[in-house]
Amino acid sequence: MVEAGEVWVELDKVRLTATPGRCVIIPPHTPHAWGAVGPGAARVMFIWPVLEPFAPGKSTYLEGAPPAVS
Repeated sequence: MVEAGEVWVELDKVRLTATPGRCVIIPPHTPHAWGAVGPGAARVMFIWPVLEPFAPGKSTYLEGAPPAVS
């Protein structure tokens, strides 16, 4: 759910744009990426169906490494 700003979301190589009030649902096991559009900040609310989505074995990264969780 985009709360402020604008974000792009890529699902299976199809890029979408979401603005405040819009929600993007990412189906399980769907390759995806996302980021902010433009120089301004974006605020996004994420909801995961698991308690710790970045725990070992919960996510697969096609490129790069998982984010550091502190």
